[in-house]
Amino acid sequence: MQNGLIRTARAWHGLTFSRQRRHRMNGSSSRLRQRGSLSEMAIAIPVLLLLGLSTLQGSLIYHGKSTLNYATFEAARTGAVHHGQEGAMRHELGIRLAPLQGGDGSTERAATAILMARTLVENRLQTRIRIVNPTADAFSDWGFDDPDSGELMIPNSHLRHQPNSIGSTSGVTLRDANLLKIEVTHGLELKVPLVGALLAKTLMLFDPENTVFYAQNQLPLKSVATVRMQSPAWKSAITEAADHVAVAESDSAALIEEGDTDGAGEGNDPTGEEEHGGDTSDEQADGSDDGDDLEPTDGSDQNDGDKEEDAEDEIACETSWDDERYQSADEGNWWNPLDWGDEIKAAAAVVWDFFSGLVAGMGEQVSDLLELIKDPSVMLDIAKAFIDDPKGVIEGMLTELGADVDKLMQCGPGDIGQLVGQSLNPALAIRIVGRLAGSTRLGRYADDLEAREVCASFPAGTPIWTPEGSVFIEVLKTGDVVDARDEQTLLNAPQRITATHGRVAEGYHRIETELGVIEATSEHPFWVQGKGWVEAKAIAWEDPIATASGDVVAYSNTYVEEATPVFNFSVESTPSYFAGEMGLWVHNAGPCRIPWTQPLPNFPNVTLRGIRTPNLFTGSPTRTQSLLRDRMALHYNLQSNSNLPSNARWQAHHVIPFEFRNNPMLNRLGIDINSIDNGIPLPCSSGTCSAIHNGSHSRYSAAVRQFLQDVEKMNVSDSVKRDVLIRGIEESREGLAKNNPPLRNSDGATVQQWNDVFNDVLEEYAEET
Repeated sequence: MQNGLIRTARAWHGLTFSRQRRHRMNGSSSRLRQRGSLSEMAIAIPVLLLLGLSTLQGSLIYHGKSTLNYATFEAARTGAVHHGQEGAMRHELGIRLAPLQGGDGSTERAATAILMARTLVENRLQTRIRIVNPTADAFSDWGFDDPDSGELMIPNSHLRHQPNSIGSTSGVTLRDANLLKIEVTHGLELKVPLVGALLAKTLMLFDPENTVFYAQNQLPLKSVATVRMQSPAWKSAITEAADHVAVAESDSAALIEEGDTDGAGEGNDPTGEEEHGGDTSDEQADGSDDGDDLEPTDGSDQNDGDKEEDAEDEIACETSWDDERYQSADEGNWWNPLDWGDEIKAAAAVVWDFFSGLVAGMGEQVSDLLELIKDPSVMLDIAKAFIDDPKGVIEGMLTELGADVDKLMQCGPGDIGQLVGQSLNPALAIRIVGRLAGSTRLGRYADDLEAREVCASFPAGTPIWTPEGSVFIEVLKTGDVVDARDEQTLLNAPQRITATHGRVAEGYHRIETELGVIEATSEHPFWVQGKGWVEAKAIAWEDPIATASGDVVAYSNTYVEEATPVFNFSVESTPSYFAGEMGLWVHNAGPCRIPWTQPLPNFPNVTLRGIRTPNLFTGSPTRTQSLLRDRMALHYNLQSNSNLPSNARWQAHHVIPFEFRNNPMLNRLGIDINSIDNGIPLPCSSGTCSAIHNGSHSRYSAAVRQFLQDVEKMNVSDSVKRDVLIRGIEESREGLAKNNPPLRNSDGATVQQWNDVFNDVLEEYAEET
């Protein structure tokens, strides 16, 4: 019995243990299955997410390519009717790429998208337009000089009646030369997280030439379009487009070489420019106001209650501060253009209307001002300055201008801008706005505007004496020959025109003589016997004015206040010529400095262009020394040395040497050391004309170093220092072209000779001021 109980107990305990063991094993198996499911999910979810994100990114790329194809075609159509000009095509391309910037169907979002797209396409590192056809060789076969436009162009009319032969240089017929074929490369932003960055980094390994795009998380998309030209193609337009592409590619290569691709394309901020009209069509409303009936203010008070005097003091306003576009109810986010609020849009509307009115008041002489304001980075800076209190900013500006603030503020920004342009000091107004916005570009524009205002000139229709007879001044162009006189020897001789100048003057002096009448701006110098050079405004009764064959006596001098197109030019060797029916001896430019340009003796097909301030002071310095040579070869159509005999090879000389690329003043002023305007091609071999460039030039560099130090010590603004540097570069280019002084010389006189050149520049500035 006892043994049976023991066996039963053992069996029971064994059964219980077996059950417990099976229970533990079942629990463990369940947990293992659960862990296996979690592992599968951990693998599957990222894979599915990656596939989903990849599909989304692929869809966006397809959408981007389709949009770019359409935009490229529309850009080509625009170029076909604008002589193949890249600027017109780039403008149209920006409009047509607006869908890539998103939107919600509202007019405000559409306008913002257009502005963002136009901003992006202006960055030539991100968007490149290459004109594949017509080629430069096609102009050699079919081009002709158009006397009206001064352009070398390919004929576009009556093609069926033109010869269908194949050009010997280009290998194409005239009809084929009238096909415009463009290739657009645009960096599409890879917006999908993870996938975009992964795709960019992967492609960077297989496509290093486009590293600049991939480093900015962009995918370079290409599209080609071909259309028939609807206007004659201009060689200058084709060359300029090729120049821009070459510079973009060179800059890209430089950035890749220096590992600075992360910063490529910076400095193009979207703007708060308001596009009124609410659509995405080609025509962009500028918000400007005509205000044709506005009268200048006289600052008089209106306290007597007389209705007639009140009527005289009233201003006929066509704009008002009550306009809903100037009102704001919320704040926007500067860093997200798609979330710009009413406050930002209102400030931008005030800025745009004010400057539109300013242009309407001043006329064509500031027609390029609106193009500057359209630059998103400039508009954004100005709008930021205006955002807190637009009316207060305008009032403060008018106070500085000495205007009747209460009277002018009765009108809106458009009318105020027009009155400032008509009656006050527009250059000072632009400078004030530039100071408030911290915009150096507006400050430079104001400086240039003041210089334009004092540029001595003659009205259109003034006869200029030439060896072939008299020619109206507005018809003359660079390369034409005019009769001139040497001030030292007083001998007359024909001289070439090296540069031309035109503007709109506020008025002119009408000078009557015994043999006829001549009109000139106030500052234009005439040679008065016994006095020398005398400005037009200072010519007195019975002053004997020198002529080509004697002199004539002035009988009267009257100022005519009337907006008038005026013109002038510079002469190659002797700065004077003969003007008017009487052949009065006049100076070629007066106080207006026209840049030095001249053909180079060693390079018969090269004429150095006048220095262009925006191209020299870009604010984006390039650091690769060979870039200047690439730019000059393309711009001046110079061959590679590998294709030239040893006695015809050349080198690109930096006028301000490349060794000064890290000079603090030059960096502060924003000079591009590799700008074409800071360069001159010089022969490598010995020659009798231009200076020889063959290795280092320590003595020349020493003189430049001293010049830079002297400029930095000047107690003047940076804008003035830029102007002095331009003069120094011009004088250096002239000396190098004439080999006087020489660039390299074994004797010790070279440093002093170049010091004299630069000291003359500083002394000339000191005399003017």
